[in-house]
Amino acid sequence: DDYAAAAGTALTLTIAGYAGPNLEGATATLRICSEAEYQLGGAEADLEVAATSAAMDGDDAVFTFELTAAQTAALATAPPDALLNHVYQLEVATAAGKVATVSTGSVTVVGRIG
Repeated sequence: DDYAAAAGTALTLTIAGYAGPNLEGATATLRICSEAEYQLGGAEADLEVAATSAAMDGDDAVFTFELTAAQTAALATAPPDALLNHVYQLEVATAAGKVATVSTGSVTVVGRIG
């Protein structure tokens, strides 16, 4: 599926109580790879997308991503095999050139019906 801000379906990732690098002028990149490949080490991203926005909302950092149907179709779905779940890494590059991973976690990709 497409996830676009204009349609109200863009993906957002919120980090409550954000204590990471200053987001003013920063860029953020979301990387997703399969859990199985990640567990083997040295995994390459199956999907890498730049945030369309990275901003503070009070003490929380909010990152927004727009993905195309082609990008999401490239991700293997789960079930049938739990090892087809994915992990993500959110990396911020500050205006000063400092790079930091500010969030990691799990993602489950579910296939379309029909």
